[in-house]
Amino acid sequence: MKKKILKTTILLMMISVLSKLLSFIIRILIARLLNEEAINYYSLASSALMFLISLSNFGIPNALTQLVASKKNAQPSISAAILLSLANNVLLILVCILGIPLYAHFLLKQDILIPVLYACIPMLPMVMTTGLMKGYFMGRQKMLFAASSQITEEIFRLVFLILFYPSFSSSPVMMAAFALFSQTIGEIGSCLHLSLSLLFKQRHKLIQYIMPDFQQHAIVEVLSLSVPMTAARMTGSLTAFLEPVLMLNTASLNMKEIYINIYSQINTYLLPLITLPSFFSIALSGWVLPAFSQAFGKNNIKKARSIFFFSTMFAVVSGGICAVLFFFFGEPICLLLYQKNDMVPLLKLLCFPFAFYSAQPILTCILHGAQKSTRAMMDTLCGCAVRLVSLVLLCKSSIPSAAAIAMILSSLTTTFLHAQACLSLLFNQK
Repeated sequence: MKKKILKTTILLMMISVLSKLLSFIIRILIARLLNEEAINYYSLASSALMFLISLSNFGIPNALTQLVASKKNAQPSISAAILLSLANNVLLILVCILGIPLYAHFLLKQDILIPVLYACIPMLPMVMTTGLMKGYFMGRQKMLFAASSQITEEIFRLVFLILFYPSFSSSPVMMAAFALFSQTIGEIGSCLHLSLSLLFKQRHKLIQYIMPDFQQHAIVEVLSLSVPMTAARMTGSLTAFLEPVLMLNTASLNMKEIYINIYSQINTYLLPLITLPSFFSIALSGWVLPAFSQAFGKNNIKKARSIFFFSTMFAVVSGGICAVLFFFFGEPICLLLYQKNDMVPLLKLLCFPFAFYSAQPILTCILHGAQKSTRAMMDTLCGCAVRLVSLVLLCKSSIPSAAAIAMILSSLTTTFLHAQACLSLLFNQK
């Protein structure tokens, strides 16, 4: 049994590494294919897409995972999840069709973004479908099916970008819409992968789950789990959604173009680099959470402290090494990856503060393992509030790197609040 668990864990880590590598390659490809104007449109629309995906899922896949794992007869829960997801997404798509022109005109003040934002809509039903299937597989402890679909998603997207880019390169708007629509193609690939797994490997008849089973208690049960999960997961996506809106509505007319360029550079070119060390932390957190939970639950504080120090030091050191590389060799790295280096000053500004961000996944796992999830969420809320407030104040002061400074302040706030909570938890114990 232990060998099977170890084998599954190693396979999951390998799949995760491969999917992250493919995702990184795709981001580099988009950065190379799109010109500066298209990158600006793509970045502004991506923040809205992230928020719409959160609304589309509405925490239902996670609720489904929990219900499928805990019930012998999960059919009513599955039917309820499908019914709720369909109703939610039909309403959301109608709101998008009617609301996108208003959002682009009144909030972003960029009417040219309307076709780019409309390219987000086909993504929503696909995200809903793949989310439900992943939730089902996770509940059945079939993690490999759910994880491997991510590789299929990235391959479909990569092939689509390479093959069809010439057909969409006529204008910056078309290029940005094409880059966003490639995410829908990726989700279609993931959906096909999961459907084939469900039909042939699990030998299920899909119709028995698609047929609605109208049980009110099952619908209430799904909502009772999904609504709190949505509230917790919505924080980051809502912040990302509000960031360009606040930035463009508080900036002076002569600074708007500068802010859009810097915002796009951060989100398109720099985030994949400065968050790279956190991937190792996320991989390590798969070990940290059960190990720390077991030690803390048995009141073995010495072992819990050892796990805390080892994992956080590993995260900060790996983040620090990457920060040094980016600071001193940022120009050749950017030229190699993106064939341009105008974002290097911003990279030097962000790299060292984000060395501490590498510890954030570990610290979050420590808090979850100590049953302090509420504290972790409150720290995240504080970080998001700092980001939005500081962004407004800096934009009003016409500071060019306002978005970068707001991101630094937010990241450090959340990380240090997490660290303070962990230290208090471990050193106030007898």
